[in-house]
Amino acid sequence: MKHLFTIVLAGAIITTSLAIIGITLKNESSPRDFSAQIAVPSAPPPPMQIDAPYEPNEVIVVFEDNQGGIGQQTDGNSYQSNATVESQIEERLQALLPDGDLQIESQVLFNSNLNDPSTRREAKVEKMREEGLNRANSLGDRRLVFAQAKSRTRSTEELIALFSQDEEVKYVQPNYIYNLPNTTLDPVNITNAVNNETPDVLWNIFNNASGAGMDADKVWNQYHLTGKGIIVAALDTGVDIEHPDLKSNIWHNFAETNCADGIDNDLNGYIDDCTGWDFGEKDNDVHGNIFHGTHTAGIIAAKKDNSGIVGVAPESRLMPLKVFRDDGAARTSDVVSAIDYAWRNNADVISLSLGRKDQCSSIEEQAIRRALDAGVFVVTSSGNSDPDNGLKIPFSNAPAVCAGAFTVGASDDTKHRADYSNYFQSMVKLLAPGGNRVDGVLSTIQEGKFGVSSGTSMAVPHISGLAALLYQANPSLLPDEVSEILCTSSADGGLTGIDQEYGCGVTNAANAIETLIGMNKSNTLPLPSSPPLPPTAPKISNGLWQPATVLSATKQSTLAFSVCDINNNLPGGQIKIFRTGSNNPFVGGTISWNDNLPTRSVANCEDPYLYEIPINLSGLNNGQHCADIVVTDGAAQESNRINNVCVTITDGGTGSLTITPRNQILTVGSLPQSITVTGGQNPTFTLDPGLTGITKSNCTNGASSCQLSAPSAVGTVTLTVIDTAGKSAQAKIFVNGSSNGNLTIQKSASSSVVQVGGTVTYTINYRNNTASPYTALVIRDDYDQLLVRIVAPPNGCTDNGDILTCQVGTLAAGQSGTLTYQATAL
Repeated sequence: MKHLFTIVLAGAIITTSLAIIGITLKNESSPRDFSAQIAVPSAPPPPMQIDAPYEPNEVIVVFEDNQGGIGQQTDGNSYQSNATVESQIEERLQALLPDGDLQIESQVLFNSNLNDPSTRREAKVEKMREEGLNRANSLGDRRLVFAQAKSRTRSTEELIALFSQDEEVKYVQPNYIYNLPNTTLDPVNITNAVNNETPDVLWNIFNNASGAGMDADKVWNQYHLTGKGIIVAALDTGVDIEHPDLKSNIWHNFAETNCADGIDNDLNGYIDDCTGWDFGEKDNDVHGNIFHGTHTAGIIAAKKDNSGIVGVAPESRLMPLKVFRDDGAARTSDVVSAIDYAWRNNADVISLSLGRKDQCSSIEEQAIRRALDAGVFVVTSSGNSDPDNGLKIPFSNAPAVCAGAFTVGASDDTKHRADYSNYFQSMVKLLAPGGNRVDGVLSTIQEGKFGVSSGTSMAVPHISGLAALLYQANPSLLPDEVSEILCTSSADGGLTGIDQEYGCGVTNAANAIETLIGMNKSNTLPLPSSPPLPPTAPKISNGLWQPATVLSATKQSTLAFSVCDINNNLPGGQIKIFRTGSNNPFVGGTISWNDNLPTRSVANCEDPYLYEIPINLSGLNNGQHCADIVVTDGAAQESNRINNVCVTITDGGTGSLTITPRNQILTVGSLPQSITVTGGQNPTFTLDPGLTGITKSNCTNGASSCQLSAPSAVGTVTLTVIDTAGKSAQAKIFVNGSSNGNLTIQKSASSSVVQVGGTVTYTINYRNNTASPYTALVIRDDYDQLLVRIVAPPNGCTDNGDILTCQVGTLAAGQSGTLTYQATAL
């Protein structure tokens, strides 16, 4: 972790570099060393050529769950502690990149020490076994072990190729980013004392002349079903748990016996998670500064009290799981962790008003499958169009297209599909009220207020609340049964029967309950017969070249990817390899599936088949070449596309590019050492001088050395070297002020060793040593938000996520000052 302080003075900018403090991530059982050392800041991400956004220079590495593998005792019959597993993962990945390039955050999503296993879930799992569904139990004997590995210098593609070589790695994928849906908010100036629990206002919860509403009031009044005792996990931007309409319905984790002791009392891996968890910031503060999560929460579970508003299931319990950071983005790794947290902490329904324009990734599908295997109903949104940004419909939206997800589109107040509501192939199962672009849905927002918004995000909580009503009526329902009831009870909207835009139709809560009762009034339902799955194209994932860098003398590599085909009819299909971003052949034409197909079924997308194709690259020149992969099955159905699978051809072999020295510490006016490069061909030098004034005085592209000029001011310099094979390295120069500077800044820490979750107090002392005033405007502390989180900035300071900015003002002659703040180790 770097600490760089910038003093901005009147008429000039002077930067003073303080102690550079590095943190090595370790498992939770080991202390974290905050002692001073040089830390190499992250490299700027390389340009990405991929449709779906993801975290640059970062991957998710999922490990095999096999006997004797990661995390199992030598007898193969029991699990080691989470801390031991995390340590094993870190050591294994660091061994592949021993140069200190990686930051690793391990996730061990299993726990055999659940204090409050749900008897309802146990009954569901047993029912699934009896029905021959071959699903696992929910009490911790299945695990999902993965790590987020972030590199300072290597691209996502390079990391995928590297880690896929490990025999215990099941698959590697990018850490995809979800962005908030295109929704708008119209705040409404009402108080909670005003009663809006009426059909005139809440057409979506009650009903209107068009029959577009849920008729939830009929369910409350006629069947006395309110969702009582049912837990709905809301994965979103956070929830105002103090909102008067929500406060009494917030889930509480009673197994966490002390909510402020900094101890994981229930041993579920989360400290003081009494009302949920913030997966983006890794703490128990589930509030957020974005309205979205509180708005969807109110549609599910706003209480019925003749004031404010009311939700579909007004006595259900909301489990707030904040997956979006306050910048409006969420990572796949955090969403997956939240899904696992939800079902392991006894949620009955998981509500996902989020998405990204792409196919389902392997880890998303695995996470949803685990929840379904535990008897939990998973609801997702189909996505909104966004004409201003060129997002047209239909388009594939993840996790909406993930197998098993119940995907919901939006209907307006006339009972038609809202014009923004996305649909794609057979993705949409049902429509629910989402409002139109002008008149949306009224619900709760932050600070105890209310607002109107529309979108498929608003449609999802209607179905999540309805699922809670169904589960209260019959707690033994399985996800497949809930899906069947919702589909059977819906009213046709578009074409007769099931169609792309409406799915089964438009939902209605009263119809759903009547359908449930009509199926079996004894509250013990038979398993409905599932309709046959529609034809589905094969799915592919995890594309890579082996090796990813080849000699120009041989130009031979193997293209590998994973494939599954639910119809098991790959013979007769084709493999298409295009140049990235086009439909032009990469080399040659299409390739037919050969006879070397697996003898076992490839229908299981949780365990896809690794297919390998030797390819001659003799038609390609030296340099990097990227391909997109598409396959078809025997019915000519085309798969999803894997983008940007790159191979490099070079005369220089596969050795690494080395730069020496990698780090230098100078004072202003000192000449840097000459920087030499080995192991690369025709290197290109790119300089980021920061505020130092350093230039490339004798630094010619293609040369094996580079001489930089002397700095004229303090700061940090980055020299990036890239060769023709795409290999890269960086050198850092940290420039301090002169020893007898007129302005001094010193920083100290209360402790050099801090455990994960602990806090350290930082003190910044500054002084004007001259006989004249200094107009010191700002002190900036750059820090690594992945390693520490500032508890509360001092007065006059603001925390922007990775920079602490403090307004200091004018320093008189000899005047000094102090800033103090605390940070939590993550």
